[in-house]
Parts: sequence; C-alpha cells; structure tokens
Amino acid sequence: MKKLLALMFTIALVFSMTYSVAYADAPTVDLSTFSLEELFTLYESVRGELIKREGFEDNDLIGRGTYVVGTDIRAGTYKLVVAESFMSGDTAMNNIFVTETNNNGDIIYVSSNNFIPIGESLVLSIAEGQTLIIKECACYITPYTPSWAP
Repeated sequence: MKKLLALMFTIALVFSMTYSVAYADAPTVDLSTFSLEELFTLYESVRGELIKREGFEDNDLIGRGTYVVGTDIRAGTYKLVVAESFMSGDTAMNNIFVTETNNNGDIIYVSSNNFIPIGESLVLSIAEGQTLIIKECACYITPYTPSWAP
C-alpha cells in the first residue's frame, strides 16, 4: 500500500512539474518539503523515464574512470549522454577525454570535451590503444550508427 501511494504521489508530482514547466507562471514545486524517501522515489521515476526516452538500458550507465580500449571497452563509435555530475554549480567539470601515448610514452589528447552539461551528448570514436577517461560525471553510452549509414 505504501509503495502504491508513493507511486501515485510520484506520478502526481511529475505531472505537476510538467505542468509548471509548460506554464511558466504556474507555481513551482518546493522539493524541500519532500522526505528523503520521496525524493529518491521521484529521482528513480524521472531517471527511468529519461532512460526509456533515449532508448538506453539501465546497464548502459558508465561511471567516472579510465577505460582502456580493447581491454575495458571495445573499439568503436559511441554516443555518450552525460547523466550525472559529481560536482555542482559552476564548478561542474564533466570532462570526457580520449588519449593515447606516443613512442616516448607521453600522453597525447586525441579528443578533449570539457564542461559538458547534464543531458548533453557527444559522439566519440575510440580505437585500440587509446584510453577513454571520464571525469566528474557518469554517462549513458551506446554504440552509434548514423541513420543514413547503410
């Protein structure tokens, strides 16, 4: 019964948030009045809807870290959507890099994507011998195939 009430409350909250976004003069929702349990329920509902709309699966979320291409991740072209930031406000870094090393062992930046906002996406091609580095954020990742490709 408690879960059913929480679900109904979440649906009502999402509807009211949608309504207030659509009508700027409508009152906004005061999240400070929610319990921690209610906030987590709302977060999971919104996260689930975002995943569904973008066509991702729950296991498509990749966290911050260093991923060696060919060992931790397959070579290929991927679409990444920044889903979470581990920093807040103007200090959010949300950086995604692709690096490789030259013959001297020096790191060369193949691709450097800095300060990517939550919800923004980018397409990266990574090859064997490169490293994908995700800093201060988590991303949904999926193989990328352009709609015009044969």
